[in-house]
Amino acid sequence: MTRKLVDYTSNYFSSPALATLKAAVANIGSVPMWVPIIGSSTTEGGNALTREKRYLSRLEKEYQLRFAPNGRGGIWVRASDWGTTGTTSIVSKGLGNRSRSLAQDATTSFTYGPASGYTISFAEGNNAQPFTVQIDALTPVTVTPATSGATRYTGKVYVDALTRARHTIKITADNPCIINGAYIHDGDATAGIHFINGGLGGTFANSFTDASIYEQIGAFQAPMVGIMIGSNDYNADVVPATYKSNVAGMIDLIDSVTTASIVLIHSYRRFDTSDPAYPWADYGSKLAELAAERYNVFYLDISAEYPANQGVDSLNLIDTDGIHQTDTGHEYMELLLANGVK
Repeated sequence: MTRKLVDYTSNYFSSPALATLKAAVANIGSVPMWVPIIGSSTTEGGNALTREKRYLSRLEKEYQLRFAPNGRGGIWVRASDWGTTGTTSIVSKGLGNRSRSLAQDATTSFTYGPASGYTISFAEGNNAQPFTVQIDALTPVTVTPATSGATRYTGKVYVDALTRARHTIKITADNPCIINGAYIHDGDATAGIHFINGGLGGTFANSFTDASIYEQIGAFQAPMVGIMIGSNDYNADVVPATYKSNVAGMIDLIDSVTTASIVLIHSYRRFDTSDPAYPWADYGSKLAELAAERYNVFYLDISAEYPANQGVDSLNLIDTDGIHQTDTGHEYMELLLANGVK
C-alpha cells in the first residue's frame, strides 16, 4: 500500500531548534535517521504489556508512516533482552545502560520478525577482538572491531538476513566482547527512521554522565535526541536549579558528539508523590529556560494534557502504581509527542 508522505517543507519542524531534524527528514530516502531517546522507566516502557505498545515504539511507527519512503521500519532490542549461553553479564554502558559482556565462547541470541537485517552496536578499541554473527543457518559473518585506542562504544555494523522473514540472530564471542544491542530492520537498512530506546528505570538527570552513552549517539550521527527525565528528581525533591544544571550537562555531552536537535519533554506528574518540596511545574520551567538559552533545544510540555490525580483519570492513563502508564497511556503519550514535535 502506497502512503502519501507528509509535506515536511511547509508545516513540519518549523522551529529553528529542529533544523537538523528537518534536514534529516528531507534525506531519509537515502540516509538512515537514528533517533536516541534518553529517559527513565516510562521511556524504557514501564508497565506496557508488549514492546510494541511502549510509547517510544508507537512514536517510531508513527514517524515511519508519516515520513519513511516505504512506511516500514524495525525495532531496537537492547542486549539485555537477548537469550544467552555461557558466561555473560550486564554492564552499565551505552544507551539504556544495558549492554552485555560475553566471555569467550559465550553466545547471545534473539528471534524476531519480520526482519531483513540487523545493525549491531558494540564496543571497540583497547585490543577488542572479533566475534561472529549468524542468522539462522546462514554462514557466520566475522565482525572485527577497531582495536586501537581506549575502549569506546562506537562500533556499528550491518548484517544482511537476505530475506524478509522471522529470523534468529546469534552472536558468538570468539573472544570476550561487549554488545550494546541491535536494530532489527524491516527493509529499511539504508533509509528511514530508527529509534533507539535509551530508557532506564530509576534514573535521574544526573544518571547519564557515562561517556559510553554519548559515544554511541555520536556513532549513529543522530539528528535528533530526545530527553524525558525528571520524574524521579521530582519524587526525591531534587532542587530544580540542580536539576537544570544536570540536564544542561546532558545537552553539553550530546553537543560534543553531534549537531542534533535536542527535544526536552516535560511529561506527566506522577501520582504517588503526595508532598513534594517543589511543584512539578518548576521542573518544566527549568527545561523551558534551557530551550530559551540553547539554539538547538526544543521544549515540549505535555503535562497539562494529563489528569491531576488518580481520581480524575477517567481514561485510565496511569496504572495503579501511580507512576507508570497503562497501554492506553502509552498510546496517548505517543499521540501528544507526534503532534508536538513537528
